Formats: sequence, structure tokens, C-alpha cells
Amino acid sequence: MKRGLLIGFWIALVLLSAGGLVLWRMVETRRQLDEAIVALKVDDGALAVRKFEPLAQSGDRLAQNSLGYIYALGQGGVERNDELAIRWFRAAGSLLREPDKGEDFAAEDELWVAYAYANGEEGAVSSEADSLKWLKRSARGGNRHAAGLLRQVENGHDAREVLKR
Repeated sequence: MKRGLLIGFWIALVLLSAGGLVLWRMVETRRQLDEAIVALKVDDGALAVRKFEPLAQSGDRLAQNSLGYIYALGQGGVERNDELAIRWFRAAGSLLREPDKGEDFAAEDELWVAYAYANGEEGAVSSEADSLKWLKRSARGGNRHAAGLLRQVENGHDAREVLKR
């Protein structure tokens, strides 16, 4: 009887400890995300990258997606790097919806980057060339909406007008 109680006590203790570790990890992750977001708000992209990267490496999709945008748009003074942006977008998958069959996981975010460049949003300088570049990537990645918008551009419409919100 005492042995059974002792085993039960140890099992409960282990479960409580594991639960405490999970809770601590959640709080710590949230703290790092908050610090990274604050860093972006004060235009300190380098600090944001340092805060997001460990989380992104451990599979946090929000951190992965955020790094994609930082590199795609050159936010906070971080040098633009299309390859890193696409890598992080693919790692994150789609946060908003499931991609269509055959659609690259990065295609949805590539379209949003095209919108950002077309409209001068998220710290991006309005640029028809950059908006068109990202629109083409999204369309090549299988995003049907981007493909439709690209057809309009190919038919003579201005990319920034097509992507105007």
C-alpha cells in the first residue's frame, strides 16, 4: 500500500514538473516574440532577427514567418535577402490557409510581399519592379490569385495598380 502511494506521488511529481516546464517554455517563447516585435517597432532589425532565429530554428511558425518578411522587405535595416526570405516562408508553411494542391508553401507570403512593395507597406519602399518580382514568384509557386493578377499585368496594367489595396 505504501509503495503504491509512493509510486503515485512520484508519478504526480514528474507530471507536475513536466507541466511546469511546458508552461515555462510557453512563457519564455512569448517573451522572446514580444521582444522581437518591439525591436522591429523601434527599427532594430538585427535584434529582432537575434530574438526570432532561435524560435524559428525550433519550429515556431510565427517566428519563421516574421523572419521571412524581415529578409524580404529589409525591415529594421536588415539587408534584403530573397533566398533567406523564401526559406523561412517555406519553413513556416502557410499561417493563413492551406496551400492549394501543388502550391509552394511560400507562394502565399510571396504574394503578400508583392502587395507590400506595391503599396509601400510594412517598411517597404513602393517599387513596381520589386512588387512584380514577388508577384511572379508567387504565381510560379502555384498561387492562383497571383497568377490572375500577373495576367492583368501582362495585359498592360501597371503592377502597383493591380496590387493596390
